[in-house]
Amino acid sequence: MEEEEKEKETIEAEDVPVEDVPRTYWLPGPVYTALKWVVLIALPALGAFYSGLAGVWGWPLATEVTQTCSYLALFGGALIGLSAARGSLAK
Repeated sequence: MEEEEKEKETIEAEDVPVEDVPRTYWLPGPVYTALKWVVLIALPALGAFYSGLAGVWGWPLATEVTQTCSYLALFGGALIGLSAARGSLAK
């Protein structure tokens, strides 16, 4: 009798709706949002801005600055992707 009650109390993973499982992200929400904005908007814009004005005003190291912005955006994108992947794996 006790075994039957234990079986009834046990909840299988398939029985829990996905919406009821809280997501846990590697990065906190505000950090994720800020990093996403910097990676998607600010770094590419900064690289393009410097590259464009370097040709006009003769600023040094235009290629190096632009590539550095691109690499930082790539690294930040990887962190964002890792955080999102870990959050979806927590389901």
